Amino acid sequence: MLIRIGAVLFTLLSQLPGTALAIELPEGFIDEAYISGLDGQITGFDASAAGRVFISEKAGIVRVFQDGQLLAEPFLDINEIVNDRVDRGMLSVAVHPQFPLTPFVYVLYTYDPPELVSNGLEGPGTLEGNGNRVSRLVRYTADPARDFNVAVEGSAEVILGRNSTYEAIGEPEGRYNTTIPSCGPISDPTPDCLPVDEDSHTIGAMRFAEDGSLYVSNGDGASYRSFEPLTEMALNLNSLRGKILRIDPETGKGLSDNPYFDGDPDSNRSRVISTGLRNPYSMTIHPLTGQPYVGDVGEKQWEEINGGSSKNFGWPCYEGGEGGNLRQPGFEPLDFCQALYQSSEEIEAPLLSWEHLESGSSAMVGDFYFGEAFPSNYSGMLFYGDFIQGWMRYADVSDPDNVTSFDFASDMQPMTEIRVGEDGALYYASIITAEVRRIRYIGEDGGGESPEPEPTPEPGPDSTDNSSTGEGAVEVGAVSILWLVSLGLSLCLFRRKRSCVNVAETDQ
Repeated sequence: MLIRIGAVLFTLLSQLPGTALAIELPEGFIDEAYISGLDGQITGFDASAAGRVFISEKAGIVRVFQDGQLLAEPFLDINEIVNDRVDRGMLSVAVHPQFPLTPFVYVLYTYDPPELVSNGLEGPGTLEGNGNRVSRLVRYTADPARDFNVAVEGSAEVILGRNSTYEAIGEPEGRYNTTIPSCGPISDPTPDCLPVDEDSHTIGAMRFAEDGSLYVSNGDGASYRSFEPLTEMALNLNSLRGKILRIDPETGKGLSDNPYFDGDPDSNRSRVISTGLRNPYSMTIHPLTGQPYVGDVGEKQWEEINGGSSKNFGWPCYEGGEGGNLRQPGFEPLDFCQALYQSSEEIEAPLLSWEHLESGSSAMVGDFYFGEAFPSNYSGMLFYGDFIQGWMRYADVSDPDNVTSFDFASDMQPMTEIRVGEDGALYYASIITAEVRRIRYIGEDGGGESPEPEPTPEPGPDSTDNSSTGEGAVEVGAVSILWLVSLGLSLCLFRRKRSCVNVAETDQ
């Protein structure tokens, strides 16, 4: 199998620590390190915790930054129960909005149950480390006796994925096996179970909304190596695969005002807000409308930014396309896609979509900007980026039928989180330098005119060549290229556990 990796490795190698950064920003903006000294791969951060920043590392560690210092003692280290092979790991951290009055910190990760150790199926570098798994969303209590900077021992409470247990794993010793899916068969998905039957398309992000609900994005957990019927579950409301979820952060139950609530808060569909997603690794919530927006990492040709509740975004039957949806050629012949094409169900088109370049692409959604530190033309804009191509843009998505995008930054390092801080600056996590970096405006105050919109790329033809991740070129997508630094070629220096995965395994 050939992997389009040359251009990607060139980019990554040029961005290793010690290499000069050359980020391009509009006049008046500067880029600077904000938090340094981390050892692991940063997957997310939350700065809403009363002067603290909680930072998640892929290997299963949460660090705290307070009063200008990165604290030496981790808030949490659950390395031994986090499976961080390739795109798996601890990928998100969220702090309760009333922290520390309500001293809860939430983490989202791919789970290595203890039974794997006793059965010899877990361990550094083992082939079985890539077998089927499940994910969990777990809440920890910050210890007031430790200034809320360390988790209370034994305080773990599973909020989502209570049935994500060893028994729910389809084939824990199998490698990339989706013939025996985790969390139940297509016909009968297990409630409250988050399946991971690949080393990618895993759990994504968490964000609290203004109403106190907790949103969770979850990938389809299916193979990127073949076009299999299992992927249909991204469209199935009775499965948690390929969904945006909205839950009660105390109980993990679905909320009665969710669009598919069926009277049972414990059912899967009662938790669902939107469906039909592939790998929605990143997410934000509009602070005024409360609507969720995700960056959905595409297959070989298209990347998407999708938004809204009660939506079907169409994966795997549709993907990408500026101004509309294109049928996904690899899945198009399958019966469930043919049934969808012939139905009257409305499929929501992407708000933003762009085609891959030779080096691949990977969508990353950031925050809406409602701060006062940037010029006024940024107000209400959605920031988003491409992890591999190294650019950041902002867009007016207030009218889904007339979305306008503007260039903001280029030549950036790969980023895993984009957030607007309380100070009105823009913060992002750099996976290469293990930093949280800050973009500030230091120019003259005032708005001025917006830059000219960047020309919208013309959509490609409805090609039948955008479907293959088998023989031939294989994309290296958002979260997988994240971890290219942890693969072979002596780029393992940021890992905290497990041996490196052979680069030939990597895909999205």
